[in-house]
Amino acid sequence: MRFSIYKKLLLGFAIVIVLMIAANVYVLWQLSDVTKTTSLTFRSDVRSINLAKQMQTILYDEERFAGKYLVSRDSTYFTLYAGQSKQFDQFADSLYEASPSSAEVGFLYRLRNGHKWLTNGMDNEFGKKLTRTERENALLEQERNDSLETLHAVLDKVIQSNELGVSNSVAGISDAMDRSMNVAWLITVGALLVALTVALLITGTIVRPIRVLIKGTENIARGIFDPIEVKSHDEMAWLADAVNDMSTKLKQINDLKTEMLHHISHELRTPLQTMLSAQYLLAEQKRGPLNPYQMRLLNSMKEGIKKLTIFSNQFLDIQKIEHGSMEYNFARTNLLDIVMPAVDDAQLVAAQKEVNVNFSHENDLPEIMADAEKVSQVFSNLLSNAIKYTESGGTITVNVSKHKKGIKATVSDTGAGIPKDDVPRIFTKFYQAKNAKKGTGIGLALVKHLVEAHKGRVSVDSELGKGTTFTVELPAAPADVLKTENSQPVVTEGTT
Repeated sequence: MRFSIYKKLLLGFAIVIVLMIAANVYVLWQLSDVTKTTSLTFRSDVRSINLAKQMQTILYDEERFAGKYLVSRDSTYFTLYAGQSKQFDQFADSLYEASPSSAEVGFLYRLRNGHKWLTNGMDNEFGKKLTRTERENALLEQERNDSLETLHAVLDKVIQSNELGVSNSVAGISDAMDRSMNVAWLITVGALLVALTVALLITGTIVRPIRVLIKGTENIARGIFDPIEVKSHDEMAWLADAVNDMSTKLKQINDLKTEMLHHISHELRTPLQTMLSAQYLLAEQKRGPLNPYQMRLLNSMKEGIKKLTIFSNQFLDIQKIEHGSMEYNFARTNLLDIVMPAVDDAQLVAAQKEVNVNFSHENDLPEIMADAEKVSQVFSNLLSNAIKYTESGGTITVNVSKHKKGIKATVSDTGAGIPKDDVPRIFTKFYQAKNAKKGTGIGLALVKHLVEAHKGRVSVDSELGKGTTFTVELPAAPADVLKTENSQPVVTEGTT
């Protein structure tokens, strides 16, 4: 099942949005619960406290007016007492309406009964004359005081009960708010982590195939046409399929091109050999003497044939390397035994241009594992280039020395140098610097391939108008490889 990048992004955003909505809904639900609890607290407990405190005040006034009536028997005080008593009963009814708890219902029942007893007692006393003894009056006063204290104690308990309810409600609200905040933070952090995880997963499913595609296209650019495998089952997989189709077609074209050029190079060799043989016979004057002009023509012919032969051989070598069919016969070798003959040949050629070729080296150099013919070709190409671009009176210097875990060989000249912009591409096949003389553009590309096939490295340092230095670094031969032991031919993989 293909799951497109668009759907992946939508799914990721949907998950994050759902988590954020869940966090907000939970917080709103908790806030609603807190609001209800707060409303109930203020509607019930706080109101009950206020009513109970007002009833205490009324009870004190009622007690005061009742006492004055009993002493003075003034009906005005009884009227004031009756008003306070009626107001007390109204407030008691309001307490019942404030939704008291089961414990408070008992208190209110005692409160009403106690107050009713006091009211009945005062009603019985209204209009009566004082006929009781002092002892009887004292007993009645004591009972009335005890009832009043009981009523005050009941009101205190109602107030304490409601204050405790308010305190518990506030504590519950605080706990609910803390719990809501903790859960909200937890959901928010979880949402962020999920969002980060989803983002990383989606990014990974996009970036990994892109990296595979980049590596695959780089391989195609180097002439390696291996299929690109992308397992994301989305647009990247479709793009990989398209690139693979393109790669297959490019490989077919490249194989046809390589085969055609290979045939061309082989076909050139036979006529070149024939021409070279004819030139040799004429130059030896075995068919009769030649005048100086004819000899110059033959020498020009010889140089042209030589150039074509070198180009044909180098081109075939490049094709073998790119096709992965170049063979190397590695053996434990002293680099000086390879470089010195190349320098000797270069000195003969350079002498014709009055260019000096100097050679120096360190002693006790480590041996290397190399194909002597291929390494000789490297230094022959570098020396040939140095001679080509060094004017008469210039100097070419070759130095071989120890370097890190192997050997370093430098070929320096005092020639034309290479423009700065051309240096990074100087080892590219068929590429030539802006100030280059006519050539094939293959020699330095071949040098790079051959050096890297020996697990070495070649670099260039040049300054326009002052000269160029090529540096070849080759690793030393492993200690466990015997000098007399030659390895079997090795076929390198194709590269460009």
